[in-house]
Amino acid sequence: MIDENLQKPPSDHPDEKKTINFGSKPKEPAISPELIELKESVKTIMDSIRNLEDRMTSLDKKTNVIENNLLLIKNKLSTETKSLHSKTLENEKQIDLIKKSIVEVASDMKNFARIEEVETIKKYIDFLQPLNFATKNEVLEIIKENTK
Repeated sequence: MIDENLQKPPSDHPDEKKTINFGSKPKEPAISPELIELKESVKTIMDSIRNLEDRMTSLDKKTNVIENNLLLIKNKLSTETKSLHSKTLENEKQIDLIKKSIVEVASDMKNFARIEEVETIKKYIDFLQPLNFATKNEVLEIIKENTK
């Protein structure tokens, strides 16, 4: 049963004859050159977009690698900075100890005899020649020998 109230789609041309093709493909409508050119332009644009997307993905990966490397370098530098800071503090403590030692040596040097004092004592020793002095026992022996 066919509904006679159904409307048929309007035809572009009223004189156009409808043909039914049994077992064969219907002919494709002719495509205008402007449409072919537009299709090629769209294809070129799509290829360019895919290319740009690939480049963006590649740049994103490279950026992530660079960020990770920068983080590693930052952490390494932070560790080295902390190490250098602790070594600097240790060196400052050692310098303070050396300064204290120098101050002690300088104060001890004040108690040493000066060159002039040593030369004066040397002159007295050379003049008196204490090695030529006789000991008490030697003097007593000499006296005993002479009193005999």
